[in-house]
Amino acid sequence: MPNITLVLGGTSSGKSLWAENFILMQSTKAIYVATSLALDSEMEEKIALHKMRRGQQWTTIEEHLALKRC
Repeated sequence: MPNITLVLGGTSSGKSLWAENFILMQSTKAIYVATSLALDSEMEEKIALHKMRRGQQWTTIEEHLALKRC
């Protein structure tokens, strides 16, 4: 069974950045499962910043409901 790391923290505490750096230390190929919806302008901006920060080595799957299909 593969190792699983759970990253917990409050809103805007740096969880995504920490996890992205952690993954890239382990591998050059990464998958990002994005589960949030851009329901307001603040979230749209946050999602855009996350997308810009991730480079070509990331495959992004956007799915907020049916994670089982991922």
